[in-house]
Amino acid sequence: MSSHGLVWLLYAVLSLLAWGLWSFLAKIVITSIGWRDTVILSYVGGLAAFLLYLLFNAPRTPASSPSIWVFVAIVAGALGFLGTPAFYAALDYNPSSIVVVITSLYPLIAVALSALFLNESITTTKAVGISFALAALVLLSLES
Repeated sequence: MSSHGLVWLLYAVLSLLAWGLWSFLAKIVITSIGWRDTVILSYVGGLAAFLLYLLFNAPRTPASSPSIWVFVAIVAGALGFLGTPAFYAALDYNPSSIVVVITSLYPLIAVALSALFLNESITTTKAVGISFALAALVLLSLES
């Protein structure tokens, strides 16, 4: 367990709720106005949320931070941004029950990269979990 107790769990549940509602609302909006307009309008909402966040959480990046990590953080943000239009386009063409499951498997990429580059181990339990996630994808995709 983390030295921060259960604070991480609170953040994880808040993330789960926010992203779950986000993907549900996105599907509803996309069927009404299309994925391209949904991208633009959702990022207007995202910008408003970002400005509120910034108001209460000023950047704390010390001047001594290696510039490579600032660059990597910006690249990570750009990749997250680019994933959204692709997600919305996929929702426009397929049921959310399939698209959301496929896109929710993104941690598999992080797990593989972490094993390759950060020497994190993929235990038997993790491998079984990955297998179940892939099985869920297959099972949900069969019901189209």
